[in-house]
Amino acid sequence: MHHPSAVGSLSTATFVKQPQIGQHIPPKSSDTQTEPSDESAFTLLIDPWLVGECSYLHPSFQKSQHTLKPAIASLADLKDDVDLILISQDKPDHCHRQTLCSLPRDKHVKILATAAAAKKIKSWQHFDSEDVTALPAFAVKQMDSTLHRLSVPSSDPADAHGEITIAHMPTSFDLTGLHNALGITYRPPGCRVSATGAKDDAVWHCPVHTISLLYTPHGVSSACVQPWLAHVLQRTGRHPPLTALFHSLTEETNVQFLGGKVIAGASGGLELMRKVEARYWISAHDEEKENSGFSVKWLTTKRHSAAEVDVKLRAGGLAGKVLALGNGGCTILEGGHEPHSSTA
Repeated sequence: MHHPSAVGSLSTATFVKQPQIGQHIPPKSSDTQTEPSDESAFTLLIDPWLVGECSYLHPSFQKSQHTLKPAIASLADLKDDVDLILISQDKPDHCHRQTLCSLPRDKHVKILATAAAAKKIKSWQHFDSEDVTALPAFAVKQMDSTLHRLSVPSSDPADAHGEITIAHMPTSFDLTGLHNALGITYRPPGCRVSATGAKDDAVWHCPVHTISLLYTPHGVSSACVQPWLAHVLQRTGRHPPLTALFHSLTEETNVQFLGGKVIAGASGGLELMRKVEARYWISAHDEEKENSGFSVKWLTTKRHSAAEVDVKLRAGGLAGKVLALGNGGCTILEGGHEPHSSTA
């Protein structure tokens, strides 16, 4: 079971460690918060940016700030315990110092970040060095060293432990460093793993649906994620195997010397959906921001609503549901069920 929400520029996902089939968790809002205990849930944050502006290189080159007040002002205000933070790149709107450092030092939350982002976070000297780990680029031939694995203990000693895997997939020769993806799989405790073949080719047999996410806010080509799809995602034993694609609906294009296609948007997401066949496409990196500076003088933006993209999916013969959660919104995705959505 997966519970993603959008709070400012913050994506969160809660995996229920030992769900029962048909179990329902009430959605969060700014007024009512579900407070799962450590025994029941595993919560991760992705690229949190809550308050404060961010600039790249220098404010005169690029500066951005939110246009909406976030549902929370600090990571310290989260009512759920955070188990893991993922940082997909070192750009300040993804690796935001003020937001990350709002997490109390004594929490010792594990942070997994791309190499450049991990280096930046360590330089702030806010987190213990052992709490920050650099994610290498995923490579099939080096699966043991490039696929990050986290064990999820079971409350029943008779059950097998669960597992979360995280893979970082950058686009080759991408000078902007914008176009990458994080692939996440979640196997709940109690699953049986087939004994045929090596562990990285074993298929999971679970009493409940396993969860898989692909997070790529700026977009990537299907070729970039194909090795992960073929060698990691196939182990979930589901078709379509991907639970949710986190991808922008908005397209942004700049002049070529300033990055060209900055955000792939609806067109890039539709191309990716043909390959990954996700059950849900969740809007990511689509907030209207106040941008200024030299680098945005020639930036063009084309916005698409979730309803418009949903029509395009159907016209292309593709399944899946498009969701735009908005500021403070949340949804619960349950295997085999439609999502329950709410907006704060």
